[in-house]
Amino acid sequence: MNASVITEAFLIELGLSTPGCINWGYCYYWAYVAHKLFGGGLFTDDEHGHAFVKIDGLYYDSETPDGVESWQKLPMLLNRKVFDDDAELQDLDDFADYWREEGANGWRKGKLSRLLEATKENL
Repeated sequence: MNASVITEAFLIELGLSTPGCINWGYCYYWAYVAHKLFGGGLFTDDEHGHAFVKIDGLYYDSETPDGVESWQKLPMLLNRKVFDDDAELQDLDDFADYWREEGANGWRKGKLSRLLEATKENL
């Protein structure tokens, strides 16, 4: 999986300055695009408000282009001291329902489509 191509497209399309900025409000958009392009599982860590994917045994988010073996080692979560719950594997409908309610930027299909197409152009 080439996770960096997703991150690069998001930085341009959303006008953000660093991959970490994506994880503060757009992580679920990033995970959705990764899932649509590369498959794998969609995960939500509702304890810390983070979304990411697992593909071929590794976990990815916008800051982790090479993946990590444990979701707790994603940069967004490294400084978290408590992990009371496991991250939840969700199908696309449950993922969308959760982030429609909890996401900082809602679940906007138009924006998701634009981000998906922008990423495809960079593949």
